[in-house]
Amino acid sequence: MLSDLSTDQKAFTKWTEKSEILKKVGFDISVSHLLEEKSTTTQINHGLDIADFFIQNKKLRLGNSEIYNKLKSKNPNLEKLLETFDLFIPYD
Repeated sequence: MLSDLSTDQKAFTKWTEKSEILKKVGFDISVSHLLEEKSTTTQINHGLDIADFFIQNKKLRLGNSEIYNKLKSKNPNLEKLLETFDLFIPYD
């Protein structure tokens, strides 16, 4: 499990405690330090979670796509359409 980021580590502590409770009833679960290890200070200060990283990555992929930029210049509503229906344009 990946907790969200927080400057005081409350989220990580909370999810670690919850995982211990779940282990006692038979779940095989652990809480990962991945977000804390790979995040910048700014990301931690903003309290990002794993969904934020997926969203950022999706926007980066779209923003760097030559196809996307050409289509968007022809139809400015393209970005809203893609976000509304959770669509993506493949890499060039």
